[in-house]
Amino acid sequence: MKTFPLTITLPAMLLLGLTTSALAQNEAQDHLKALTDGLRKTFNAMFTPEGQQKHREESKQAVNSFWDNNTVLLARQVRVNADLREGIGISAEQFQKIQDSAKISDESMAINDELNKISDQYPGVAHGENTPAEVQKQYAELLARNQVVIKEKLTNGVINNVTPDQMQKVREFQISTMSEAVDFISPGMFEALGISDAQKEQFGKIRQKMEPAFDKHIDRLSELGLTFSQKTFEGLDKLDGISDMMEWENALQEIQSKIRTSDREVLRITNEFEKSGKELADKLKIEMFDVLTDEQWKRMVDLIDNPPDYVKAILKKLQERRGVSGPGPNSWKPGDPIPEGYRQQRREGRFPRVNQSE
Repeated sequence: MKTFPLTITLPAMLLLGLTTSALAQNEAQDHLKALTDGLRKTFNAMFTPEGQQKHREESKQAVNSFWDNNTVLLARQVRVNADLREGIGISAEQFQKIQDSAKISDESMAINDELNKISDQYPGVAHGENTPAEVQKQYAELLARNQVVIKEKLTNGVINNVTPDQMQKVREFQISTMSEAVDFISPGMFEALGISDAQKEQFGKIRQKMEPAFDKHIDRLSELGLTFSQKTFEGLDKLDGISDMMEWENALQEIQSKIRTSDREVLRITNEFEKSGKELADKLKIEMFDVLTDEQWKRMVDLIDNPPDYVKAILKKLQERRGVSGPGPNSWKPGDPIPEGYRQQRREGRFPRVNQSE
C-alpha cells in the first residue's frame, strides 16, 4: 500500500534545529512541553471550519501545482534522489552548485523579517489566536509568498545547473517510474516525448473536463488528512513528560506510524482514497494517452518496458518501500503504468484519435 500524500508540519520552533542535549532536564522538559503545546494549538486550528477550509485549499493547491508545473517535481527529484543523480551523470561539482543555490534569498529573508515582526506583535497569529482578521490574512499571504519564493529558488537552482540532456533523462525517468513514483501524470511528463503546442492545449481541455472528479478526490484527501490529524492530536498525551528531543521525535513518529498501520478508521479512509485515486489516475491516463501520436506512444511504452538499469534499481527500492519484494502479483512488471486492456486497444487502433498529428 502506498503511503498517502500527507505530512504533519510541526511548529516552526521545531524547525529551528534546537536540541535539548545541553539543557538542564527541567529546561529540556519545558522546551518539549512548549513543542507539544504548539502541536495541540496547530491541530486545534485545523479542526475549526476556517482551518478545514484552509486544509482543503492547500490540498487542492498541491494537486494543481503538480499539474501546472511539473518542473518543480523534476527539480525536487534531482535534489533528493542520489541514485537518479548518479544514473543521469550529475557530477559532484554540479550537485554542489545545486546545494549552494538553495541558500536563503534576500527576498525570503525580508519576508521572514516581516513574519517575525507580526509574530512579535501577535504571538498567537500562527494559530489564529487573538489576532485581527486583516493581520491573519497578511500573515497567510506572506507565508504563501515565501513558499513560492523558496520553491522557485530551489527549482531554478537545479534547472540552471544541469544540462539539457540530463533534464531530458529526468523527464524520461518520470515516465519510466510512473507506476511507483507518482499518483497522477501531468502534461509536463510528456515533454520527454516532444509534445506539440496543440497537444498541450488538448491536455488542458482534459483537465477542465475532469475537474469535478479531481475535486471529489481532493475532498477525500482532505478528509484523510483531517482524520489523521485528529488521531494524532488524541495521542499527544504520550509526549507529555519527555525531556529528550530524540525520544520526543521517536514517540511522535511511533504515534503516527501506529495510526497509519493500525487505526481502522484511517485505514478505511485510506483504502477508499487509494481506490478512487487509482480509478481517477487510470481514467486520466487513458484520456492523455489518446492524445499521443503513434510514435510518441511507442517511445513511452519503450521507456516503461525497457528502463535503464539505474531506473530498474530505483523501481526496486520504491517497491520495497511500499512492501513489495521480489516477483509477485503486486510487483512491478512491464506495462503496469498502462491501464489494463488499453495497450491492446492501442495496438489494434481501437481508441479515440484526437488530432494527434497537429
